[in-house]
Amino acid sequence: MAKTWKHETELAKAVWRAGFTYDEEQDILKSRQDAWQRKFGYAYSYDVSAPATISAVIDCEPFFFVYNKKHWMIELWKGQYGLETGGEIGVYVDYRKDILDTAMGARPHDPKNGRLFGCATDEDQLEMSFTLYRNGRELFHRGPERHWWLTGFKWGVLSKPEDLKMKLRIRFPASRMRGAFVAAAKKTGYDNLNEDGTAVSFIFDRPKTFQPRDDPNFKTMVALAAKNNRNFVGEYKRLALPNNDPNKIDDNAAGALISYFKSYRWNHIKRDIAALHHQSPAVILRDLKRLWS
Repeated sequence: MAKTWKHETELAKAVWRAGFTYDEEQDILKSRQDAWQRKFGYAYSYDVSAPATISAVIDCEPFFFVYNKKHWMIELWKGQYGLETGGEIGVYVDYRKDILDTAMGARPHDPKNGRLFGCATDEDQLEMSFTLYRNGRELFHRGPERHWWLTGFKWGVLSKPEDLKMKLRIRFPASRMRGAFVAAAKKTGYDNLNEDGTAVSFIFDRPKTFQPRDDPNFKTMVALAAKNNRNFVGEYKRLALPNNDPNKIDDNAAGALISYFKSYRWNHIKRDIAALHHQSPAVILRDLKRLWS
């Protein structure tokens, strides 16, 4: 039976509070079911602000479809997140009937899908799995697991988004839902879909949709994040650690890491999102609480 990882050191506690736990078998971090991020949904604004909020230089690929009278978004990510190379699959649903928050959800290149989505409830979670490859070699595997946000992150590995390829599989509860997703994926430009019962598998390599990091308005922000990530990974490698267990890193050597994972807290993220949209953090937080209460 696999051991349950316990967050004991200051760094480990910072990682836990940031919404993650450590997988000893694969030496990676992964998101928790009860991560605080689940309270705040997802929107295009988060992808745009990712280089500023979590020093992320990533590929993003959203798929939008309607099923059971709900608007769904399944989004894929891969790339560099500060110290770590990682991949993600997120499941989001718009349960509301009112007009969505245009400041947070607006997609300039896709106005029709400009929504602020909620994270999937336990009932709407999907069985998902993926393998992340870096330059053709497997980095780690996740799932199959029912989740709303299936992720994996490997510390001390520096990658460009184009270095990475994700092989993924999603199982839907009904063939009609699988069909709605398949139609959305084909519309996005994917023709390498393998359908098996209610499941779909395919490869996420080069994204088909517009990438926020390619927006000229954010070129400087993305370049700064990439530079910081190179420095961060370089400093980490100099520690010459036997593994990535946050409990095994001396607190004196973990200062920058602790600060980085503290930046994952919502008060930092809402500040940077607000700055990008020329709104006050208080307004951003008020609107999110109103929408998701």
